[in-house]
Amino acid sequence: MQDSPTRGLSTEAANVAAPHSPRAVGMKINRGDLKMKSNFAELMAQRTDAELIEIVSRKSADYLPEALAEAQAELNKRKLSLDQKELANKSLDDIDAANRAKASIPLELRWKLRAFFIPKPSNLLIAKTFKAEGHLKKHDDVIKWSSLGGCFYIVLFSLLFLLGKLGLLK
Repeated sequence: MQDSPTRGLSTEAANVAAPHSPRAVGMKINRGDLKMKSNFAELMAQRTDAELIEIVSRKSADYLPEALAEAQAELNKRKLSLDQKELANKSLDDIDAANRAKASIPLELRWKLRAFFIPKPSNLLIAKTFKAEGHLKKHDDVIKWSSLGGCFYIVLFSLLFLLGKLGLLK
């Protein structure tokens, strides 16, 4: 499952961390509120070093400028050495590599056959689950094989119908 910047946060905190997330829709954020600034500081203090480095360097577009400033302030407060920063970046790179590898794993043959021969709408839910878990290739394969199976049945029944109309099926 992909890690979200709002994982494990209250609704108010989630809105602060990711204002454009579905959880924040319809919620008004008062950027000038001092309480909100202290919330940023509290939230960022709870983050690991790797998470803070990721927020500042890789996911800055997902956060409000005030949250980014607090993340940077928290990093400065922790006075991480260059080795610690490199280790955190290596950890993030390893996680990214694992996510890329997971995303490229193809669908197993039994799932392809199931999707082809039983092309039902619930296959879309299965595909959605694969995508939510980061299995992007499996998501695409379920949709592809379900579509091919649906087309197969349409062609098969059309041919049977035509052969019956022509009197070739007895």
